[in-house]
Amino acid sequence: ISEPYCRFTFDGWSCWPNTPAGSTAYIPCPNFITGFDASLMAHKHCELNGTWFRHPESNQIWSNYTTCVNLQDLSWQQSINGIYEVGYAISLVALLLSLGILTYFRSLRCARITLHMNLFTSFAFNNALWLIWYRFIVANTDLLLNNGVPCRVLHVVLHYFLLTNYAWMLCEGFYLHTLLVSAFTSEHKLVKWLMGLGWPVPAVIVTLYTALRASSDDPADTEQATLLLVPLLGLHYLVIPFRPPKNHPWENFYEVLSAITASFQGLCVAVLFCFCNGEVIAQFKRKWDGSVLLRKRANSCTATTVSVCNIDEQRIWSFCDLNRFKWRLCFPLPLPRHPLRNKTRGKNQVD
Repeated sequence: ISEPYCRFTFDGWSCWPNTPAGSTAYIPCPNFITGFDASLMAHKHCELNGTWFRHPESNQIWSNYTTCVNLQDLSWQQSINGIYEVGYAISLVALLLSLGILTYFRSLRCARITLHMNLFTSFAFNNALWLIWYRFIVANTDLLLNNGVPCRVLHVVLHYFLLTNYAWMLCEGFYLHTLLVSAFTSEHKLVKWLMGLGWPVPAVIVTLYTALRASSDDPADTEQATLLLVPLLGLHYLVIPFRPPKNHPWENFYEVLSAITASFQGLCVAVLFCFCNGEVIAQFKRKWDGSVLLRKRANSCTATTVSVCNIDEQRIWSFCDLNRFKWRLCFPLPLPRHPLRNKTRGKNQVD
């Protein structure tokens, strides 16, 4: 290339070749950036003096990646994110309600319910963090590009509670397996061991993952750190193991199904382990029957009091009707003088 020309450069995302002055270089959009369409082209302009174009606001050499965003695909991805947000919100409400129910009925406390409550707690934290992620991180591209400390902390904590979900699922399965295989196992000791598996073990894995990510920016080290999470974080994708390629007719269906299965998982857990739990339903029936019985007793007592008052009143008036000549039993009036007594008293006076 004859002088002047813009020299080969790397902008952090892509490599740009030597470009003649007054022309524009085009390269495919990077496929590792979320929201970019690799089928589109990014461009970088070379000035007439042989220098790369600088942005007027920042005065920094600038590559134009704005054309890499497929607006139609962006709108679709925002709709998918909306499904995630709705699913996580509904699941969070259901999980909190389940925790409240299991906490309120103390008679339900046992080893199995303790495991359920820990599983609900891990799902509740995970769903709440996913809501924060989609609402404040994904929607804020500047925050994603800056990759600040709050974003990294949220990423680590989110993956910790995501691991605790699978850990407590494993605890639930191990508990049932132990009861079937060894019926005389101490449930109290078993729950203690499972508590150690459900919370500390994911913390160790995430700590190792964080240390590897923080110690080096080498992509190879990053891949090694990510491999620690693949066996655990990819388990729920066994429902839909094969992702359709880009622009495949089943691609949209896959994304919708994946969003529903991932975000409504907490709701399914709450329904199966709490709302459809026979013991919980029995407690609600017992509570309802008790309240109905108390209302019936209260109404019966009121009706009995009124009836007794009416009966006593009727008896008094009936007594007064039957003894209408005995006025002093009914009214404080003097009795009339007896006629025979008057006649006798008159004879004595004559005599």
